[in-house]
Amino acid sequence: MGDAIDLHDGVLRRILAKFRGYEVKTEGTTFMVAFWTAWEALSWCLAVQQALVMESWPDELKGQKLSEKVYGEAYDDLPVASPGDEPEGGKQGPLLFHGMRVYMGMEVGEPTGKRAPTT
Repeated sequence: MGDAIDLHDGVLRRILAKFRGYEVKTEGTTFMVAFWTAWEALSWCLAVQQALVMESWPDELKGQKLSEKVYGEAYDDLPVASPGDEPEGGKQGPLLFHGMRVYMGMEVGEPTGKRAPTT
């Protein structure tokens, strides 16, 4: 699982600067990040989710139910996930999920200048 976590961390960090984000701290696979605006935070969350779906995940995730590819419904006006990705016997919709499952949350407000007792 170490390779998958390294890949996850790299994606989050690689996209962070594009949205003027700052990595405050990490704990395990949890990232606490800060942004100048809520719009930049939301945009970063969406960009990370899209990037994680398109990643080439390591073999250690293959065969795990929660990391399998999940597709949406097929509609004539939506492209398939990628050329050659169509299943046998028909068209499929866009790729919605693939790889590590990542949830993200946001809080909006003004930071306080309190010093933590452990720092």
